[in-house]
Parts: sequence; C-alpha cells; structure tokens
Amino acid sequence: MATAISVVIPLIFGLVSPQQTQDLYTGWALHQNGQMYTDYFGTEGLLYYLLAYLSQGSILIALVEWLALFGAGVFFLNLRILLQAV
Repeated sequence: MATAISVVIPLIFGLVSPQQTQDLYTGWALHQNGQMYTDYFGTEGLLYYLLAYLSQGSILIALVEWLALFGAGVFFLNLRILLQAV
C-alpha cells in the first residue's frame, strides 16, 4: 500500500520526491556517459539504475521493484520454514 501511495501521489499532484530527483539525476548521468560509482554514488545497485534508465521512469520500474520485494519475502519465508524443519 505504501508503494502504491508513493507512486500515485506524485502522478496526481505533479510532485517529485527526493528519490525521484535522484533517479532523474542518475538517468541523466548515464545518458551523459557517466561512470557508475565514480561520477556519482547510489545505494540501489547497477540493476536498479539500468532498469530505471531503460524504462524512462515509467510505472514499470515500481512494478519490478515490488515483484522483487515480494519474491524476496516468499524466498525468506520458505527458507525460514526449511530451517525450522532441520
């Protein structure tokens, strides 16, 4: 729900969050042939920035991020169940 709110609010009111500003700067730096982790620093990782650049900041990146978070939750839940059985 928090992800949905954080995606919908800027779309409705035309607001930009600090994270979106950082993503915009990262996309611009990639477009200007910037070097990862030397010209700028970010904590999301190379795959996130590549997806953000390729999707041009569309809602698709939020969907991919949510699916990755959900998948990680399912994985760790199954891992916990497996470790409890041992």
